[in-house]
This record gives sequence, C-alpha cells and structure tokens, in this order.
Amino acid sequence: MPCPSGPEKGIKQIIMKISINLRVYGLLMRERRVLVAEEKVGHQEILKFPGGGVEVDETPEQALIREFREECQINITPIGLVHVPGTLFSPWIHRLYTPLFYEIKSLGKPTAHPSEKINLRFLNPSDLLNNDRVALPEREALKKILD
Repeated sequence: MPCPSGPEKGIKQIIMKISINLRVYGLLMRERRVLVAEEKVGHQEILKFPGGGVEVDETPEQALIREFREECQINITPIGLVHVPGTLFSPWIHRLYTPLFYEIKSLGKPTAHPSEKINLRFLNPSDLLNNDRVALPEREALKKILD
C-alpha cells in the first residue's frame, strides 16, 4: 500500500514509514472504580487498561472503539485524550511503544470475549497507583482523570 501524499500526509504515513507501535487504552470509571484487564504479557501477570494496537487504516479513536468491542464486548464513546507519555520502552515486552490514554464512557457491562485471555474487573484506583503490576504510564493516566 503506498504512503499517502500531499494533504493526506499525517499519522498514517508516520506509522507506515517508521512502524510505530501505537497503542490506545481506555479508562472507564464506574462508581469511583476503574476497569482493568488482568492478563499475561511475556512472563508477567499485569494489570492494564483495556485497549490495543492502532491499525494503519484507523484513527486512534476508531482503534479504541474496536478494541473495546473485541476485548470487552461493549460499545464505548471516547471523552478525551488524557495522557500521552511519548514513545517508551515497555518493561513487559522489552520493545518501544507509544501509548495514548483516553477517558471513555459506556453503559454496557464489560465481559471478556471467550477468545481473549483476560480477566476484566473494576478496581479501586488506590489499589493501582502503587502497584508494581501496573506500568507507570497507566498510573500517570489514572492520576490525571482522578484530579
């Protein structure tokens, strides 16, 4: 697939040219608790916010909506981008990634799809802020929506 040119230059071209591992994650709050996905990444059991990779043909918001449908079987509405920590080295997968964290809303009941090897649950934010199973960018994003 050729790279866009002229006015179409943008994030799609950047992703295709330098293969950014762009990731999107959603913070869904309910009754002062936040939805987390417990999953095995590499050799570690971690806690993270649901989400995943942005494909070349979609915006970050489209990817977030798709990921929540796939992982949690719910429709979501992105409220806004809350944290962009830049390109980081992942302690879980030992490679670079660029996470984007969004505050989201949804009325649906999150239920892990049978093909997803995750456990979804709502936790008290205080249980995550000093937890070694939660990466620092996730903790920083959570602090921003709690302020």
